[in-house]
Amino acid sequence: MPPQPIDAQVIAQEVASVDAMLAQLHVQVGMDLRTELVMAFLPLLQETLRTLPPALEAGDADQVINLSHKLKGAALQLGAERLASGCREIELAGRQGLMGHAESSFGEVRQLSLGLLSGLRAH
Repeated sequence: MPPQPIDAQVIAQEVASVDAMLAQLHVQVGMDLRTELVMAFLPLLQETLRTLPPALEAGDADQVINLSHKLKGAALQLGAERLASGCREIELAGRQGLMGHAESSFGEVRQLSLGLLSGLRAH
């Protein structure tokens, strides 16, 4: 069963959450690090979107755990909390051997990731 589509408001909220985190960081360190942080995050996001589906399909729990854990950490650092939460679900499902649940959770993570990619590039 395909995941329910994520509406544009949810994606806009996730982009706003990232913007708020980056603005807070700017105030704290006195530098605008948006470009550097987003440019470091995007390749990891794209790599995960490319490599996680085959790992899920193969039932490679170690790879699923590793990939979702890395993206979860990067998402948290950037302020993408909903994305991090979805990655946490995938990671936990992988640790419990519930690959079907990990695969279904990836549907939402994928949609949110694609929306976030678009939103971050638009800024």
